Amino acid sequence: MRNLRAIYNKAIADKLLIPILDNPFGEVYTGAKSTLKRALSKEEMSQIHSLDFTQLFETKSI
Repeated sequence: MRNLRAIYNKAIADKLLIPILDNPFGEVYTGAKSTLKRALSKEEMSQIHSLDFTQLFETKSI
């Protein structure tokens, strides 16, 4: 919807469309919602990088 609104407004600005009194996007929410960051921090990435996973790949003989 956001892209359609931008195209509509650009077409009006370029005089390709005649603006009407009732904007079709007047009642539509096209904003972006703020979300919490889900990415790892540099420190967390460094901690993961420094882990020793060699024991996971060793084969154990019975």
